[in-house]
Amino acid sequence: MKKQGMVNHYISEILAGMGHTDHMLLTDMGFPIPEGVKKVDLTVRRGEPKFFDVLEAILEEFQVEKVILAAEMPEASPEAHARIKELLPDVEYEYVPHWDLVDVAKTSKGVVRTGDLTPYCNMVLVSGVKGIFYD
Repeated sequence: MKKQGMVNHYISEILAGMGHTDHMLLTDMGFPIPEGVKKVDLTVRRGEPKFFDVLEAILEEFQVEKVILAAEMPEASPEAHARIKELLPDVEYEYVPHWDLVDVAKTSKGVVRTGDLTPYCNMVLVSGVKGIFYD
């Protein structure tokens, strides 16, 4: 049995399969996940697990180069937006209309759905190599 790191087999599989510039989405409970996309649904009930609990676990193992967020997030959920910026201070940020994230999901390596109910708390994590292949 794995002792540490990401112990969820399905999330670990997505992370291990990511290459430079590949996309993975982390979403709230209501995000419309397109058919045919690899989905890991962690939702156990409304509000659980929390988006940031899952994000922090992913960040322990995953090198992020860029984050894509809904343009609506900073105004609709300023606390969540600030927390993301705090956890990922040195990455590039891109903002797109919320529905464009659904299009990104169609070509992503996977979507991890949380039970979080925070409005527009969805993000694309773009895989990076800094710190792995070079500093």
